[in-house]
Amino acid sequence: MPCLTALIAAWAPPLERSRSLALVACGGFVGTVSAYSCAGLVDLWWPGIFYLFGALGLVWALAFEF
Repeated sequence: MPCLTALIAAWAPPLERSRSLALVACGGFVGTVSAYSCAGLVDLWWPGIFYLFGALGLVWALAFEF
């Protein structure tokens, strides 16, 4: 994503830009792997996966709020 590269270039200190970009790039893969791991819940109760990711989104938003 080119916008993330520009954002990190503007906000990260010069000596930490490569590490920041690597963390952002790996975060997408970690999210994909965790989503596929949790997708096994679809066999048990398919709406549950939406509740799970919604609850995780709310927890994530509250963590950034406080």
